[in-house]
Amino acid sequence: MSSSVHHRRPASLASVACVLCKKRKRKCDGQKPCSTCKKYNNASNCEYPVDKDRRKWKHDSSYVDYLEVKLDLLEQFFNELNKSNPEKASFVREKLKIELPLMPAVASSTNPKLMQMANPKALDEFLSTAWRVRQYVQGGRTEFYGPISGRQQVLEEEELESSATPKDGKIDIILTSKGFRNELFDIFERNFSNFFYISSLTLPEIRNWDFPNKEANKQFLLCAIFAYASVYTNMKHVSSSFVLEAESVALAACRYSLDESTLQGLLILSCFELGMAYDSASWLFNAMCASQTQYLGLHLGDCATPFGAAIRQQQQSELVSRSPLKSAAFWSIVMQDRLITSFLGRGCRIQYFRILAPFYSPVIFNKSNPNYLSELVFTYHSRLWYIHDRSISQIYSFKARFLHNSHRMALLQQGVSSLKILYQSFPEDIKLNWNFLDSRVLMLHLSYYVVLLLLHRPYLSSFPEKFMEISIEQCVNASKVVDAYNKEYGFNNAPYFASYLILSCAMFDLFILANKDESLKPEAYRRMDIFITALLQFGKVWKRGYKDIHVLSVLADKWSVHYPFLKETSHLCDTQSFENFSNNNQFHTEFSSHMDNDVSDIEKQYENMHYFKEKMFDFDGDNMMDNSWV
Repeated sequence: MSSSVHHRRPASLASVACVLCKKRKRKCDGQKPCSTCKKYNNASNCEYPVDKDRRKWKHDSSYVDYLEVKLDLLEQFFNELNKSNPEKASFVREKLKIELPLMPAVASSTNPKLMQMANPKALDEFLSTAWRVRQYVQGGRTEFYGPISGRQQVLEEEELESSATPKDGKIDIILTSKGFRNELFDIFERNFSNFFYISSLTLPEIRNWDFPNKEANKQFLLCAIFAYASVYTNMKHVSSSFVLEAESVALAACRYSLDESTLQGLLILSCFELGMAYDSASWLFNAMCASQTQYLGLHLGDCATPFGAAIRQQQQSELVSRSPLKSAAFWSIVMQDRLITSFLGRGCRIQYFRILAPFYSPVIFNKSNPNYLSELVFTYHSRLWYIHDRSISQIYSFKARFLHNSHRMALLQQGVSSLKILYQSFPEDIKLNWNFLDSRVLMLHLSYYVVLLLLHRPYLSSFPEKFMEISIEQCVNASKVVDAYNKEYGFNNAPYFASYLILSCAMFDLFILANKDESLKPEAYRRMDIFITALLQFGKVWKRGYKDIHVLSVLADKWSVHYPFLKETSHLCDTQSFENFSNNNQFHTEFSSHMDNDVSDIEKQYENMHYFKEKMFDFDGDNMMDNSWV
């Protein structure tokens, strides 16, 4: 049959008309947008009803995305097989009778321009999304640190608890007199309660508790509070005594008196140990706190008790509630869980996909209320770190390494979009106002800049120019906040987690200094001076500050960065002991100013402590278990 017999549809006509052309019964050219939609100013709404095309079945976009991801995974799997076992790969190829194109080498995924400009060691350390285990030569000890911790390839000397702990484990009651304890409560309120709102709600009642206390949960919480607050004084050696006492009653409190006080004690101890750079102990207390929180069902919101949960039957009807106390307790614990997992680069103990409880919502609207600003900042601070964890967990997951670039970019866009929506929803009272600098507001904004920086970091290899500019912007903003905080309050009066925020920014500037682009270095040096000075001030209270300076110094050597100020500061931190070098000018006191108890009162307190320790392990489980708080 000759070709003249065939009467084909003109090539300019589409097999499926757009919605407008079909409605107007016009010929559609199949373009996006088509000529008809352009003519009638409908270009933005030009759509094609794929699902109604009866001539052939078409896949929707989600299924196409799935096939693309599946293809990427198969190709990368075959590539790995070809590298590790070429003989087996050849056998598979022959068996399947296929010729798969080999994937490019991993290094080629990094932008060539960035490869030329950056130090290879810095590039591998800073942009890696792999999870690594640090191996110590002596003793064969290993430690696990994730990619956002900044400590993966820095072997730090193992430190034991402070030798200042009394051998007999007793607390010097003279140093825990009523006047001194009130000072500790005030310090705790400024440096912890202002950031973890559960303590703001409970501290007024706790101030009236006896110390020593015969109830395990109360004694545990009081010791945790005093341990945290003591590091801000010139008698920080007593913090070890308080920690030792808290650890001695922790098990009894969890077993027989599991309530808000016990959870709060575990939370505070985890924060304390993290600030003192005892990562294993901090992780232990965080894991205990998270497990007990989920045991009580605080993560479930108003949902029903899950099948198999070991909760007493009579508690199920009142398992959870949206009361401010329970909500503040849960989201305070969640925020610490996010902070410690960022510090160490590990997975959260309360995973975001298990959380069904609603976010904490403010209940104080009177601006004259002392807790108004603390509650408002906590509301957004806890949400910020929740979004951070949800995004980072996906971006740094093992599966994300095998995703197509477009899908990895979608993860970033989703996280950035959530953060910006949250930032734009900030009320006026917690927006950054350089004429009114509040420590809580400054720390909130510093967290925001750091979270944005961490989200963009793994994408620098693919889009160096665009994301380098964004990251530098966040570092500039963070340096302004750090400088303002240090001048207004001093980082020797900062919460324990401030060091990680500063370290994250300093690592990025150190990466810039390892870069061959000289134009970026002068400002990077200026910002590094601000960050190192802040860490030095922070280290006067928390050992973590000195540790982070050491980490930066080691990385500078590895990345061939010449930075004398960092080297001198690191040497100063190494040669000075923590107790001798620490000197908080805000709080100086003489023992005599707090000795408001006479000798008989002190002896009575010792007797109460002795009685408590004797009875601590003789609790009647049936009588002592009180979960009415749940």
